[in-house]
Amino acid sequence: MQKIPEDEYLTIESSAVDKMVVKGSVFSGQAYPVQSQKQAEEKLKEVKEKYFDATHNCYGYVLEKEICKSSDAGEPRGTAGNQILKAIQTKGLNFVLVVVTRYFGGTKLGTSGLSKAYRNSTLNTLNKCKIVKKITMEKLSFSFPLNFYGGVSRIISRFECQIISTDFQDEVQIQTQVRKGLVEEFKNNLTDSTEGKIRFY
Repeated sequence: MQKIPEDEYLTIESSAVDKMVVKGSVFSGQAYPVQSQKQAEEKLKEVKEKYFDATHNCYGYVLEKEICKSSDAGEPRGTAGNQILKAIQTKGLNFVLVVVTRYFGGTKLGTSGLSKAYRNSTLNTLNKCKIVKKITMEKLSFSFPLNFYGGVSRIISRFECQIISTDFQDEVQIQTQVRKGLVEEFKNNLTDSTEGKIRFY
């Protein structure tokens, strides 16, 4: 399997829903692309309000590798939230929230049955999503004397940066987004191009 660079990640392009029935219980999986913990929590709140009458609203989300959260929401410990989280991670996805809403159908599934149901619901939902590769960008602001503008512009173009704003005053002030893995190389190139007369902030 090809290793993905640290500043690249796989995520889902848009939301998706999948429903399945296991011994009368309805499991509704809902997957959402999210960009922050705040956005994930806001979307989770919306789902809980929409399905307020559900027996359980279990979830898991991954925001990069270091931010992961899940909840069994009243199901036996380890049978729901952790299964959702593992399914997301099995697909190698980041910046994804999955909520599995359950309406109890009258027949208990047992811990192994529940674990399988929540995992399968998550995988089925994610299988409906288009997987896309994205790049982590870092915002960088800097200023430099106007006579270096041509050289700086060429470097910005070569590194395929996204320019947010450019302001011409006593000096040129530029705010841009740079691919995270190239930030240091980009800054070194700018420093050399401006003979060290550049300020980053």
